[in-house]
Amino acid sequence: MFELEQLNIEIIKQYLMKLINKGLSSSIVQSIKNVLKAIYITYEDQYGLNHINFSLVKIEQDKKENEYLTDKQFNQLHQYCMKEKNDICLSILLAMDTGMMIGEMCALKVSDIDLDKQLIHISKRTQRIKNDEEGSKTVYDIYEVEWPILRDITIPKELFFYLQEYLDYVDKDCYLTSCQDVVSDFTKLQRGLDRIG
Repeated sequence: MFELEQLNIEIIKQYLMKLINKGLSSSIVQSIKNVLKAIYITYEDQYGLNHINFSLVKIEQDKKENEYLTDKQFNQLHQYCMKEKNDICLSILLAMDTGMMIGEMCALKVSDIDLDKQLIHISKRTQRIKNDEEGSKTVYDIYEVEWPILRDITIPKELFFYLQEYLDYVDKDCYLTSCQDVVSDFTKLQRGLDRIG
């Protein structure tokens, strides 16, 4: 044991490394570091302890390996989504069949789908931005895109029939994946994919 006055950057680094070596994830260790920092700053202010610059303690994020679907898994996921008419399955199908990015999908309005010409018109993109004024860490901003993002995508046959049914239940002025006049939350779509996967 040591006195709080003896605490320094090296002791903190060693402690956090010990937690990582015990198998705790980098996000948990980062949370522990943040709690330690908050406690120490309180004591630093009240009792005049030596200042410790916690920003010098870096926690390396766990590297996630990309997981790829096998052909069989791809086909199973595609077949499952074709049977379900909801925003999550539609988003998955759009990504699988057209290669659209999540920001493009979220910015799509029903009016961007031309079933007569069998085209999806990509003219906007949604992006998450920080905005402290809104009282929220992130808000969604929609902006016009230019070539090469500005483009028309041919709707594949299976997706065409899916969209025909899906659009019967959606207001023409809505965003496609939220079915409302506001864009879908990226994390909701990502969680939905994880759940289905």
